[in-house]
Amino acid sequence: MNYNITVNYDIIMLHFDVRTKDSKTEARFENISGLVRKSNFTIGLGDNLIKIHVVDISKRQPVIINTYTFNVYRKYGGQTGISSTVLKTCVLKQDCTLKFLPDQSCGLQPSAQYTTWNQFILESNKKPYCYNYQDSLDADWKVPCYSCADRESCYWQQARWQPSSCQHRKHSITEVKKCFVGKKFLFIGDSTNRGIMHYILEKINGTLFDWDKTHDLKFYTSVNNQQTLMSFAYYPQFWLPNNHRPGFDKAVYQLIKWTSPLENNSNTVLVVGGVHWLGKQHINVIWKALKREGLTGIKLIMKGHGAGFHQHVEGVHFASQNHQEKLEIQEREVGRYASNHGFHVIPTFNMTMSRYKDFLQGKCACHFHKVTTTTNRQGLKQYHIEGDINAAYSELMINAICQRHPG
Repeated sequence: MNYNITVNYDIIMLHFDVRTKDSKTEARFENISGLVRKSNFTIGLGDNLIKIHVVDISKRQPVIINTYTFNVYRKYGGQTGISSTVLKTCVLKQDCTLKFLPDQSCGLQPSAQYTTWNQFILESNKKPYCYNYQDSLDADWKVPCYSCADRESCYWQQARWQPSSCQHRKHSITEVKKCFVGKKFLFIGDSTNRGIMHYILEKINGTLFDWDKTHDLKFYTSVNNQQTLMSFAYYPQFWLPNNHRPGFDKAVYQLIKWTSPLENNSNTVLVVGGVHWLGKQHINVIWKALKREGLTGIKLIMKGHGAGFHQHVEGVHFASQNHQEKLEIQEREVGRYASNHGFHVIPTFNMTMSRYKDFLQGKCACHFHKVTTTTNRQGLKQYHIEGDINAAYSELMINAICQRHPG
């Protein structure tokens, strides 16, 4: 049986408490051996799928006798289409429902610097480009709205993540393709880093013909007309018992060996990042590996922390508000340390936490991208990466890769 449910933007979790009529059956979520009776589900923007199975437990092996499927659509909220010229410029540093900056204002606030959105765009275009970690530390979301008191009056798809003193350059597809010629990319991290890699793959190739949720090593050769190579190593492998998880040093070593031979210059780019796990010790491990392999001259990029794990959901850990505040401090400390060790740092924690409700599918509430599938005229499957916030920090990644200014 199928049910369709639509919920408003502010509904980010649903609780199910399901009971069956007799003692011979049980309600289980997701699969035949899944959670029984009660469960919380995070609801990402757009489409979500929840399945409840009625299981006959009177037999030696449980058997599914019925399945209830709930298609839950969560509204994006805000305005769509072409924005008006009379829009105001509003500033967002953090959401009032999950503050992580104790001394900062929350919610949409009128900009003290820009009266209208047009003024913000004109003034921003005059600013120099951002080049280093320090440039980005005071960035916040600038949002075009009819009223800063009403998020539904805003054009969120046009929002910009921008510091006060500079602007982030956005490269054309032609510039990116030229920049990426002859380069080898080594991505190591979790699904958030993988989302960036897939965004870049689609931008360069025009579409994605090769996509999967790899949780291991993956190598991509058909990039930029075979002029660019990309490899990805998933870390940490959280689904394994602690005593069976490969160490970070092993993951780095395998990635380097698998992608070799590598040049000891900016044609080799190593990108590391994840939701909450990255620390100073990981930077040290990378440097130790690079010294051992004679690769201390390559380009290094660190993606910062991300929003996630802020809801009580079975199967994933929970990060309290106090822990979120500590993560913001931790990202700054790790970012400063990485910057001092030659990394270009892209801080993403404030960027995602300020819009933490904009997560897409996934229990962790940490994904700001999703993959949609279409079929072209030749019958081949094509994939598309969706997600405005993922696109925003992926463009920052491209900018970091292609910039020539030191820092």
